[in-house]
Amino acid sequence: MLVSKAEFGRMHGVSHTAVNKWQKAGYLVMQGSKVDVDASNEKLKRYRDSTDGRPARARGKVSDDLKPETKDETETDAEVSGFNR
Repeated sequence: MLVSKAEFGRMHGVSHTAVNKWQKAGYLVMQGSKVDVDASNEKLKRYRDSTDGRPARARGKVSDDLKPETKDETETDAEVSGFNR
């Protein structure tokens, strides 16, 4: 099925800006000025996670693990400004 980029955006609940970004990123399969819905959805499923706006290749670069505080991060304002009260 072929639809306009605006219609494809409405189908996915995203803005026209998002659809344009998907096109620039190569996620859309275009037939002239129309989007091939089935082929584009397959590419989106393969390369994007609908719960995460980042491309799949970028998701593994950021850790969600909490890191323990270091001594430097727990200094008081007085210690930071260089004097004790």
